[in-house]
Amino acid sequence: MSFKAPVPRVNHATAEAVLDRMLSWYGLSHPREILPWINSRPALRLFDLREPTALADAAAALRSPIGRFRFRVDFGCNDSKVHPMLRILRSTDHVLMLGREIEHPLEHDDRDQHRDFTSVVTVRSVPSAGAALSTDRLPFHQDGLGTAGSVRYVAMCLDHGPIAGGSQFYVNLLAHGLLLAHRNWNRFVDATQADALTVTRFSGSQAVSVTGPMFYVDETGVPAAHFRAGGGEYEVMPSPQVAPWFVEFLRSLSHAAESVSLLSGDCIVVDNLSVAHARSAFTESDTHCRRLSRKWYAIDPTRTSVWNQASFRLDRTIYRDPE
Repeated sequence: MSFKAPVPRVNHATAEAVLDRMLSWYGLSHPREILPWINSRPALRLFDLREPTALADAAAALRSPIGRFRFRVDFGCNDSKVHPMLRILRSTDHVLMLGREIEHPLEHDDRDQHRDFTSVVTVRSVPSAGAALSTDRLPFHQDGLGTAGSVRYVAMCLDHGPIAGGSQFYVNLLAHGLLLAHRNWNRFVDATQADALTVTRFSGSQAVSVTGPMFYVDETGVPAAHFRAGGGEYEVMPSPQVAPWFVEFLRSLSHAAESVSLLSGDCIVVDNLSVAHARSAFTESDTHCRRLSRKWYAIDPTRTSVWNQASFRLDRTIYRDPE
């Protein structure tokens, strides 16, 4: 007869506190109330941010289980080095409230000989520069591993599309965390523990290893997820408690993900702490290259550093230090 040790009461208390914050964030009272959102898979609407009602709806969608919104920009009349995506987001931030922009070192990438805009990272194929800067498939992930939960929102705009491929995929991790809590409470308990998932990036000076809960509450009070699928220069190691069901969870995310084919000028703003995104492989040529502009926004004005923050800033009322 096999024996499985009971889960400590403190672990259940942690999970209950995290669950309560996740439910409150979406205005729910029970995990089963997430089912209509997951089953309906609401489409990613296109918003005209110049219209006040649409702008308010976009802000609401970003903070709902949809976790993102989409809009378009026009490059034809652009006479500025400021990306048109940024111009619109800056002019509407009194409603969107995205927070402090993060200046990423790659915004000054001297390898980018065809940079059109300032203050954005250009995601394009760069030889031997990792999965994100390649034409390969990019597995499900959240941005900013080295910041350990400081990248609150991510804005992306497709400046130039590839010849073929390059579709984006999105899935709400927090929503599936609530589903996990509804269907298998003990698994959710395991997923909220401080050692639930370790993600390691093997990449020279940018190497970093981050261990944290799959579902947690940040010190700012924001409920968040910590997740990545392995691949490229990344290795993902679940805890012994999470490992038996991690692949099954990843499969459920893949089945539930929404596929979006972007056109040049399409922009998406994503709640990076609740939504994982992925990209299919794509084909390009010397004269027809995919270029995507990206901007990060910090969860707090004091948290704009982007490298080697290996420890999550967990809510100390939930994750108390052992006595």
